[in-house]
Amino acid sequence: MIKPAERRVFEELESLGVLPVGGRCSDGNDPPDFLCTDSRGRRVGIELAEWVHERQIAASKPRHRIGASLSAATSSLDVPSQNVGRIQLFPTQELQASDIEQFRRELADWIASVEAVWSQFAERDTLTQGVPVRDFQQYPLVRAHLSQIDVFPRTEGRSVGIGIFAGGGPYSTNSAFEALLTVLGKKVKKYSELHATESLNELWLVIYYWQGYLHNTPYDSPGYGLPQIGAELAPLVQTDHGLFDRIYLFDVPKRELVSVWL
Repeated sequence: MIKPAERRVFEELESLGVLPVGGRCSDGNDPPDFLCTDSRGRRVGIELAEWVHERQIAASKPRHRIGASLSAATSSLDVPSQNVGRIQLFPTQELQASDIEQFRRELADWIASVEAVWSQFAERDTLTQGVPVRDFQQYPLVRAHLSQIDVFPRTEGRSVGIGIFAGGGPYSTNSAFEALLTVLGKKVKKYSELHATESLNELWLVIYYWQGYLHNTPYDSPGYGLPQIGAELAPLVQTDHGLFDRIYLFDVPKRELVSVWL
């Protein structure tokens, strides 16, 4: 059964004019995901594969749920303060919906306690870079869900801005390229009978990037993007492309398509 994300990818490909000329397309038998018949009556199977780093996704999804639960608790929290301008939360576990109101009250009370002893923070040389606080003994829900809160001084406005640390830092594009090779390697080993069973004249593979924006380290860096990755991948595909007649890389949000094998 075609997933909604796969149907969206196919629609984007269709809008870019990538599909067979004059083609009539429908859901395939998975595999292939979609089946097109071009203006000459040739049957073209289109197989989709998502480019993701599975281990990174497994680690990222829980972090994303944790961050979303804290965002739900803090997005509408309005705490006036004379000195505290912004705080950065470092979450450790997901906040249950039933605990949101109590967490809000505790966090507001904690901000008020910082305001009450602001002179101690003002003495810090690193105040503008943020002062880390890790002691939340009087605030059980805050203590249970946060490992640290960084406090920054007020520069404008009247309410305390609240940010949630989501991870990040230096990365290498190598992990994304290795994940791409894994996805490609799994696909080229399959479908030895597909041309015959589906009466295909051609079989295309589209490896698309979408969830990676949310859960994976970036595949690109300055001067290195999808065209460069395609050029790097092309010699490898030339020697081992399985039974695919065409292979594309497709960045769905950017609507950027690169041909790797024709």
